[in-house]
Amino acid sequence: YMVLATDSVLCTYSTDLDDCAICSGATDGTGTIVDNDIDDDGVCDADEVYGCTDVNACNYEEDATEDDESCEYAADNYDCNNVCLMDTDGDGVCDDLEIYGCLQSIACNYNPDATENEDCTYAESNYDCDGNCLVDTDNDGVCDIDEILGCTDIVYVEYDSLATDDDGSCLTLIVEGCTDSLYIEFNPEANVDDASCVTLVVFGCSDVTACNYDENANSDFGCVYAIPNYDCSGDCLVDTDGDGVCDELEIVGCMDVTACDYNQFATDAGDCTEAVEYYDCNGDCLADDDGDGVCNELEEYGCTDVDACNYDADATEADGSCYVVNVTLAYDYETPLTATTDADLPTYIWYLNDVELVTTESQFDPEENGFYEVVVTDDLGCEGSDTLSLFDVSIHEVLKNKISIYPNPVVDVLNIQMENTSDKISIQILNTLGAVVLTRDIDNYKSGIDFQLQVSDLSKGMYLLRINTGAQIQTLSWLKQ
Repeated sequence: YMVLATDSVLCTYSTDLDDCAICSGATDGTGTIVDNDIDDDGVCDADEVYGCTDVNACNYEEDATEDDESCEYAADNYDCNNVCLMDTDGDGVCDDLEIYGCLQSIACNYNPDATENEDCTYAESNYDCDGNCLVDTDNDGVCDIDEILGCTDIVYVEYDSLATDDDGSCLTLIVEGCTDSLYIEFNPEANVDDASCVTLVVFGCSDVTACNYDENANSDFGCVYAIPNYDCSGDCLVDTDGDGVCDELEIVGCMDVTACDYNQFATDAGDCTEAVEYYDCNGDCLADDDGDGVCNELEEYGCTDVDACNYDADATEADGSCYVVNVTLAYDYETPLTATTDADLPTYIWYLNDVELVTTESQFDPEENGFYEVVVTDDLGCEGSDTLSLFDVSIHEVLKNKISIYPNPVVDVLNIQMENTSDKISIQILNTLGAVVLTRDIDNYKSGIDFQLQVSDLSKGMYLLRINTGAQIQTLSWLKQ
């Protein structure tokens, strides 16, 4: 409506809408229709009753025209009084809300949210729910209580498949092979049979060259062979002279039992050797009474002493005919010996083979090892000698102490005898070079008693015997045989 309008145009009326609509009341032509039923539910806005309009809601308001979102609903599976719509077992848990699971807290599959019990799963004895040992000291995955001691190494005979801990009982390494000794393939060192036993042993001789060859044998046992040079029947392969001795075995030798080279094994006669007269086949004398290597029939008797005047170089047997000069010096006055030349020599009393003689035919050398040496030749041309040490010795004292030695020549023991008694005697044996080779001291010597020197260890040859009584020194020569 326009109050100032002068000319009528199409008008708009509220009655075109619903009963709640009204005009805005403007008269200047700007008027509009005021709806007053915003939700177009046929209830004027002013008449709306707000509340829960859902008949399924627990707080449904029958008079409410406009839902104010205040509806309250029962929980799923429950009514508005919070009572299960269905609870078959009456446990207070609606059937649709039941949670099936293990209700045992000690079980491995325990479900703290479960409301309805089902099968429970428990850990094995000594294990936890994850399959781990409750006690496993060596961390090998086998619980201590379940450990089985034994050999755990499969390459040993003692191996135990049930063992879980090795106890050091693995001793014998497995050696696979044929363990049956009745088969060719038998391995004496095998301890585990590997089914390799195939061929049974057939004992016998498998050598075609043997006399007892067996073509079926596969294991040699007791082969018998012909003796060399013979066949299996014991006959010679070659015996040219038909004497029963094979040619290769013939022995040529002396077959005369009286010959030196008689060969008891000879089968064909050969040269023989006879013994030389007076000797046996070994070259030893048939008779040698003195054992000197010269047969009795061939002995030559004579003097065999090389130092004797009548020494016979061809003699093999001593006949006691040796003649040896033995000279012993003595003096007939009491002055000391001071001679330095042959012209100054006094008259010597000397003994030739124990016979006292007097002579001035002698020689001496005062420079020879510090000794005087007197050499005398007898009627047969044999020489004898004696020596005296160059000391200031009274000739009278020498004469008063005659010394005898025997035997001379000597082999083992030299006997010594003195006329005078002496408190102490010093004895020396010197070789031809003047070197002392043996010494001996004798206390309280009694006149006329023999004392002995063992000279068996000395070499053969001439020696000097020097005797010192303290008051005098005397030297005698002797021969060691």
